Amino acid sequence: MGDVIEWEPKHRRVGLVGRIGCLPLLAAVLVIAVVAVIASKMLESSTLGRQTPEEWALPGDPIVTPAEPVTGEPTQATSVASPIPSPKPSPTVVRYEAEEAFVWLGKVESDHTGFTGAGFVNYNNTSGSFVQWTFQAARAGGVTIRLRYANGTPGDRSMDILVNGKVTAAGAKFDPTGQWTNWQTKTINITLNAGPNIIRAVAANPEGGPNVDYLEIRY
Repeated sequence: MGDVIEWEPKHRRVGLVGRIGCLPLLAAVLVIAVVAVIASKMLESSTLGRQTPEEWALPGDPIVTPAEPVTGEPTQATSVASPIPSPKPSPTVVRYEAEEAFVWLGKVESDHTGFTGAGFVNYNNTSGSFVQWTFQAARAGGVTIRLRYANGTPGDRSMDILVNGKVTAAGAKFDPTGQWTNWQTKTINITLNAGPNIIRAVAANPEGGPNVDYLEIRY
């Protein structure tokens, strides 16, 4: 008899070959799985970077609400300018020298310095003496007059101020100025008519009035 040759069963050879042939397939599956895991991590990381403030805020942190998108046409701010008050006009000032006025019971002198113009009026020492001016008013209404005077006596030299024959200021005091060369102004409010007005400063006591330099009208 010849040698007995033992043959490996055919199904065992096929199984081994099949197992060896599946290795590349398993390796490919493993690689695909690893790639899928890496891609998942990368996707998670990119998503994390786009999280809203509410998702990454810690407990107790203030929640910042994103501003709403602006839609529509832009609006222009409207500024309301405050009204600028008109400047108050300066008063019109008209001056009349006493030596150029109508004088009753008095005389023009220039022996005491400090006067304006060519001189001043020295009232006679009697009541009723006066200096009179005529003023043309553009409109009716109240105005302010100023009489520049000097009174070198120790007593008052009061006068009545008449406008168009009516007493506007009775017994207006013209106090002492210390010397006849010391000049002061007396301010009095009067009311004028539209057109010509006669303004008269009348001595109200027997000593007469003070020395009068000029009449100034402010309106």
